[in-house]
Amino acid sequence: MPDRYDTFLHNENIKNFEAKIRVETDPVRLAWLHDMPAQEMAGTLVKKPPMGTLK
Repeated sequence: MPDRYDTFLHNENIKNFEAKIRVETDPVRLAWLHDMPAQEMAGTLVKKPPMGTLK
């Protein structure tokens, strides 16, 4: 994938995580979501939420 698409997706992922943080009420999921932008920026994103937290 060309760099411009990688950059676009990277920025969109961060925006989406920040939007989810604003509305999440589950403390376990919220803690997981707080790590997502940092992992995205570092390129080490793990896409699975903590076990037992999916609604």
